[in-house]
Amino acid sequence: MGIEDDKMMADVKRHGTGYLLDGKHIPYEEVVLMGTKAEEDKIEQYLCKRANEEGYLPLKYEPEGSAHWPDRLLLGKTWAVYYWVECKAPNGELSPGQVAKFKTLEQKVYIVSSKEEVDEFFKA
Repeated sequence: MGIEDDKMMADVKRHGTGYLLDGKHIPYEEVVLMGTKAEEDKIEQYLCKRANEEGYLPLKYEPEGSAHWPDRLLLGKTWAVYYWVECKAPNGELSPGQVAKFKTLEQKVYIVSSKEEVDEFFKA
């Protein structure tokens, strides 16, 4: 259930660095993800399935102490070909931290938000 749900909105109060929901503090970034995380996970799982079918190794790159990396680094058979891919739920947006991190990569980051977009990515 997303934070935008009308029933939930009645029970949510802004509180410092997040929201107060049933007496529990939830940081803003977690609340934004509540409605879309399951959708993003399904798209990421599909991306990994398709990557394997196409001969890519779909790595999860999460260096310790560093955040906002794209969801997957797809490595080709020779490792000379690779792609950064970020999965978003339909209508999902990049966080300011992601935008900043992606700029530091100085490489293209592909953003997919549906199974159809994943399929299009592999056709290109």
